[in-house]
Amino acid sequence: MLHVVEQVAREHPEALAHSCQSHGGSWEFMDRVVAELRRHDSRWAFNAKRGNYADPSHDAIFYHWGAGPDGRTNEGYVVDIIVGHCGDNPAPGWIDVTEPSHGACGYLFPR
Repeated sequence: MLHVVEQVAREHPEALAHSCQSHGGSWEFMDRVVAELRRHDSRWAFNAKRGNYADPSHDAIFYHWGAGPDGRTNEGYVVDIIVGHCGDNPAPGWIDVTEPSHGACGYLFPR
């Protein structure tokens, strides 16, 4: 699904450039990517860092692979979608970071 992230980046380069929330950026890029992915499959969601739903990942998303309804779950993959986030040149990416993200959980859209 890298093509979806790249498409959103092409259509909204300013959202990607200003995606560093901790330095005054916005959630626009993340919101747009998750919304577009959910048009293809409702199992895409925001990632709750270390299972903390009040602490969403700023550059990674979650895919619920498990059985059952979409919602709060730890049955999924975590994917980093912004390479160089908060750096000088953020870029669209698709890096599986499931293993380093022990305790990660996804949750329903919207954030």
